Amino acid sequence: MKIRILHQIFLLVFPLLISAQNFELKKPNVEELKRKAELSKHTEEVIHLYFINNYKPTSEKTKVKKFDFEDYSICSYEQTFDNQIKYYINKCEEGGGISIRVTLPKIETKNLKNWIEEIYKAESSDIKNKWYVGKNIYGPIDEEVGCYYEIKAEKSSWTIDIYCGC
Repeated sequence: MKIRILHQIFLLVFPLLISAQNFELKKPNVEELKRKAELSKHTEEVIHLYFINNYKPTSEKTKVKKFDFEDYSICSYEQTFDNQIKYYINKCEEGGGISIRVTLPKIETKNLKNWIEEIYKAESSDIKNKWYVGKNIYGPIDEEVGCYYEIKAEKSSWTIDIYCGC
């Protein structure tokens, strides 16, 4: 009986471990992302463009919120993609900047940091970023206005919290 239960647990858990171990983030095509962001007049956020172009969505946009002024456009939503990738954006606060949360399967930290650096290159920003010593934070050299990317380790995934604003 115990062997049968262990066997069933193994069959449920093993595929998750294999898929997470084999996951690799596709290298961002910086020029293509810049072009697509420009074509959308920057209404589409670069990270979302990256996921839409590289991974199959497994959900529509959910938890959708809209501005309650101007054109009532979408200001916050969540969407999931293949490989248990989760994307969440919130830009509903007037003058409050943009907050993004990305959840990804575990990969090597250096590969994740390289991906963040490439994604940042695709953003239309003249602000130079760096990795802060002793921290998993990539932010403006002067630590002032700009975009901050913070990597947080979860048990079987990474969470990247991104904030862009003043």
